[in-house]
Formats: sequence, C-alpha cells, structure tokens
Amino acid sequence: MPFPETKEAIEACRSAAIRCRAAIEAVSPSAPGDPDAADHVRLLSDCMDACWITARMLVRTSAFAAAQARHTASICRSCAEACRIHEDWGLAGCAESCERAGEACHTFAVDESWQHAPVRAPRDFERPAH
Repeated sequence: MPFPETKEAIEACRSAAIRCRAAIEAVSPSAPGDPDAADHVRLLSDCMDACWITARMLVRTSAFAAAQARHTASICRSCAEACRIHEDWGLAGCAESCERAGEACHTFAVDESWQHAPVRAPRDFERPAH
C-alpha cells in the first residue's frame, strides 16, 4: 500500500492535470487576441504534462520520482500563481488544484521514508553473458 504522501501526491497531480486541461480549453475563447493567453496556455500545458508524468512515476515507484516531484512542485507553483493573476478567465479552480499539487509534490520529495532499496535496471537492460 502506498505511503500517504505518495497517494496524496498522485491524486493531487491527477486532479491538477485535469484542471489544467480544462483551463486550456477555457483560456482560448476567454482571452482572444490577448498575448498573455498564449504564454499561459504553454504554462498550463507544461503543468499538465509534468503532473501526469509525476503521477505515473509515483504509481510505479520510480527511482526518479522524488526528483520529478521537486520539478513538478516548482511548475505547479508557477502555474497556480499565473492562474491567480488571470482569475477573470475562470481559473480560480485551476489555481487551487495546482497549488495543492505543488504542496503535495514538495511534501513527497522531501519525505524520504517512501524510498525503498536501490532500484536495479530491468533485466532487458543487462548485458547477456558471453
């Protein structure tokens, strides 16, 4: 069973990714011709992708999950801040979700109790004996 920090981070990342996707669809018609909209859509896309990747890495207990979670925490915080600036585009829910994911990823990344024994490369990456 996953540690509480892992489960919370997985759920928060999934939720943020879904909210970012919805926000992408909301920003374009809400801000036609606004130069900030294109930048914000890129940030939302980065956040969405980072959250999905992090959730998948946490599910499979990747050896790189903590590093990815630190990276995702930073992206989520930036996205939350930008969504708060553009709340008039209907992004308050996205801001809250990204903030929660950023906090959950940070908590996961700094809590080393989840870590297991060192991970070995899968057998198909090992050299065959000659």
